[in-house]
Amino acid sequence: MSEFHLWQLLAGLGLFLFGMQQLEQGLKGLTSDSLKIFLRDQTRNPLMGVLTGTIATAVMQSSSVVGLIVLAFVGAGILQLRHALGIIFGSNLGTTVTGWLVAYIGFKLDLDALALPMLAVGSLSYIAAKVNTRIFYGGSLIFGVGLLLFGLGNMKSSVEVLAGLADVQAIAGLNLVVFLLAGCLFTAIIQSSSAAMVIILSALHGGIIDLPSAAALVIGADLGTTSTLLLGGMRGIAEKKRVAMAHFLFNLITDTLAFLLLKPLLALLQRLIGVDDPLFVLVGFHSSFNLLGIMLFLPFVRYLSDYLNGLFKQPEHIACVFVPKVPEHLTDTAIEAAFKAADDEVQRLLLKTLLFLGRSFKLSEQELLPESLFSQFQLAEREGHKAYDESYTELKEIEGELIAYIYRVQNHTSDPEESRYLSQLHHLVRICVFAAKNIKDIRQNLVDFRHADDAVTTGLYAQLSQTVKTFIHQYIQLQAMENLPAFREKLAEVEQALQAGYEQRNQLIFTGEHLATLGDIQLASLAHVNRTVLAALQQWLTTVNIFSHVTQAQNHSRMLGFSSQV
Repeated sequence: MSEFHLWQLLAGLGLFLFGMQQLEQGLKGLTSDSLKIFLRDQTRNPLMGVLTGTIATAVMQSSSVVGLIVLAFVGAGILQLRHALGIIFGSNLGTTVTGWLVAYIGFKLDLDALALPMLAVGSLSYIAAKVNTRIFYGGSLIFGVGLLLFGLGNMKSSVEVLAGLADVQAIAGLNLVVFLLAGCLFTAIIQSSSAAMVIILSALHGGIIDLPSAAALVIGADLGTTSTLLLGGMRGIAEKKRVAMAHFLFNLITDTLAFLLLKPLLALLQRLIGVDDPLFVLVGFHSSFNLLGIMLFLPFVRYLSDYLNGLFKQPEHIACVFVPKVPEHLTDTAIEAAFKAADDEVQRLLLKTLLFLGRSFKLSEQELLPESLFSQFQLAEREGHKAYDESYTELKEIEGELIAYIYRVQNHTSDPEESRYLSQLHHLVRICVFAAKNIKDIRQNLVDFRHADDAVTTGLYAQLSQTVKTFIHQYIQLQAMENLPAFREKLAEVEQALQAGYEQRNQLIFTGEHLATLGDIQLASLAHVNRTVLAALQQWLTTVNIFSHVTQAQNHSRMLGFSSQV
């Protein structure tokens, strides 16, 4: 008999967890864009972040979803860490809403009367609707709620029977630390504080445990929820580590204080709210100690942010700057954060390629790019401080990391337009670095030309150097053009000028008295370098043209990202 009810408990738990997944899927599909805009815009200060995190988690019924979006936004630079901390703190308070709903609906109303209609309507809508439509996500949401209620009913029934078989006195005699550790371990295993709360409420309602023991289990469950972010984040990039550690420190300190004040706080709540029902006292206790934790941490958000920034620094060997901050497995909840990171990284690659082209002709970085671009796209390392081959190797490393990132992001999106956009980014990254390779291949030629003793060779080198310098300045000036058709028209004019200049230089190479003195090999070398420089600049222009098209197709607010800062 007891084995039967154990399976009923496990089946109820499984249905509850599956219902949470369905509910999460439905809410993400229906509110994904609005939720992300809400999180991004309503975090002007840490207090607003707390309110935002509380509301968002209460609506989504999943602190994990909110946490993943926040993690992606911090990595992409959309949110500052100190503002994101407020959301993380608020999400802890938002999770307590589940307990209130379960305490009222799950134990005060007829679950079968609520669950069966929802299961019927939700499952039929989910199956009949087209994928990724509002009806599909709405059906998933209703189906999820029905599964939650049905699973809760099974767990409650099994615990009520088990209460008659358990030795309540033996359980009540255990030290509260045992319950604390049990709650932490159980929640870390099942990865759902909501499911843990349901089981704790069921055990309390069935008389298996008393109120202090249930409170200790709740504190342990609160701490156990940090395991996902802690284990995943500490193996990841610096931004992940900072958010994960902030979440862990908040829960650790808050839960420690809650455990130390467990009995006094329970007694105070019973006197203040005047309710004897242990279920409501327990959920009130859960909300209270999280609220106290927020009040304790909120004044020190800036200091905590500075401490975490200093504690975890990005490794120096990573060539990319922006994409490492947005883990690709988070893009299903914050795809635009991944797009922004990829866009910024492409723009950084474009600028570093320009610097590489200029360096090949001994042009200084300061005369090529405005200082604002160095700081905005983190180019302050100055290419001139590196060996020439080292600068090219870094371009190749950026190419490899960026393309690998794009591939991984594509595996986490099913949208054809998003996949096509990422494929185009991949294509232009290849072309951009190939332009740098072409210049690198003629490096020795350029060195020889620079030190040549004939006027034709040195004159051609001077013209090529001026062409590259003018080209870069023209590109920077183009960024001030916000009208995209006008930008592309001007881009076409620049390309026509490049072609005309190439033809003029070619004519100079193969006409004149020097034909008899330079020899066929030197003439062929001059023509080869002239043609290679033209090809490199045209390839680079191709990447800019592709980039302007794909970013417009994605309806990004910036044309090429940094026009307003130049």
